[in-house]
Amino acid sequence: MVNFSDKIFASLSLLKHFLLSKHRKGRGIHSPAAFELVSKVIFQKLHKSEPDDVSEIIEEIKKDTRIVEFTEYGAGSSNFGKKDNRVIGKIARNAGIKAKYGELLYKAISYYKPSTILEIGTSAGISTLYMANAMPENCSLFTLEGNSAVQHVAKEYLNKLNAQGIHFICGNFDDEIPRFLGQYKPDFVFVDGNHTYQATINYYKQLAAAMNRGIIVFDDIYWSRGMGKAWKEIGERSDIAVDIYSMGIVIIGEMLTPGYYRVRF
Repeated sequence: MVNFSDKIFASLSLLKHFLLSKHRKGRGIHSPAAFELVSKVIFQKLHKSEPDDVSEIIEEIKKDTRIVEFTEYGAGSSNFGKKDNRVIGKIARNAGIKAKYGELLYKAISYYKPSTILEIGTSAGISTLYMANAMPENCSLFTLEGNSAVQHVAKEYLNKLNAQGIHFICGNFDDEIPRFLGQYKPDFVFVDGNHTYQATINYYKQLAAAMNRGIIVFDDIYWSRGMGKAWKEIGERSDIAVDIYSMGIVIIGEMLTPGYYRVRF
């Protein structure tokens, strides 16, 4: 659970990001891969109709009054603590990705056209909807969640999108991630799982070792001191890291011009 110290850390990190961030629309970025990400994805404008296919479904999720049994496996949330039962709509409103960042995932999938997507943390399925709506033909999206009741509801809403190639995995992340990486090599990963230092570092190590080329997006990188510490280490270990405060994006590939970039988004 986020404590007062973590909240202060998040606020100070936001101020620091505001003062140090630059590279608006790619200016001053020397890495071609990072410039492409910033100019062609992060600051690419969406057509008004994109991604309208999911907006109505997301509003339905946020208004869902069903109560599900919920077990907190990770760092938790300041809004929930360790409650055993939660309202789907409240989960979506408090833990679901904001539209701005959901649209960023949509743009990234649309631009890079990955063949295998892994999402660590389905939750109510809002981020899954954004990514599924952008999936290219013959792409597979695997979404992993520890809470079966929550993922069951997410699956129900995702079925309304009629997207093909979505696979739901329910289980403990520590068990399921190595099992998945033993069978598949993702080229796009969205990490919104256990928000602790050690878990986040472990995710990065496993993914970086398994991926030849691709993108890893970490959500809530300044959510707590532990997450901030994890992101700092990930940035130092990665050839290319792009920090937009709410998310950290790592580009993995061969012959990349290295760099760490703070971008005001």
